[in-house]
Amino acid sequence: MSLFKHLQELKVEALKKGDSFTFTKLGVVLAEAVQVATKKEKRDPTDEEIISVVKKGLEGIAEMLKHAKGIEVAPLIIERDLLQKFMPTQLSELEVKTIIENAALDNIGKIMAVFKNNYAGKYDGKLVSKLAAEFLSKQS
Repeated sequence: MSLFKHLQELKVEALKKGDSFTFTKLGVVLAEAVQVATKKEKRDPTDEEIISVVKKGLEGIAEMLKHAKGIEVAPLIIERDLLQKFMPTQLSELEVKTIIENAALDNIGKIMAVFKNNYAGKYDGKLVSKLAAEFLSKQS
C-alpha cells in the first residue's frame, strides 16, 4: 500500500476516533503532497513526495522548537512525533560507507545518483557527500 493511501486511512481513523489534532495534521500533509504531485499532471503523490513534505514539516518544527517556550512546546512535540512515524529509517553511516564501497564509482555525482535512485528519503545527503569524498580521496 502506498504511503498516500496509508495516510488517508489513518486520517479517516482519526476522524472516527475524534482525534482532531491527528486528523488536521494528516490533512495538511496530504494536501501539500497532492499539491506537489499535481503540478504537472493529475495523480496521487508518490511516497518520495510525501516523505519530502513530511521532512519539510519536521524541519519547520525543529526550527520552531528552538524558539518555543513553556506551553508552546507540547503541541510541537506531539506533531513532531506524529510526523516522525512516516519517515523511513535513515541509513547508518556504516550502511552508507558499504553502499559507496560496493558501488565502486569514480566520481561524487555518480555516487549521489546511486543514493537518489535507490534510497530516496533514506539517507542524509551531507553524510553521503562527506563519505563519498573520503572514499574518492583514498582511491587517488
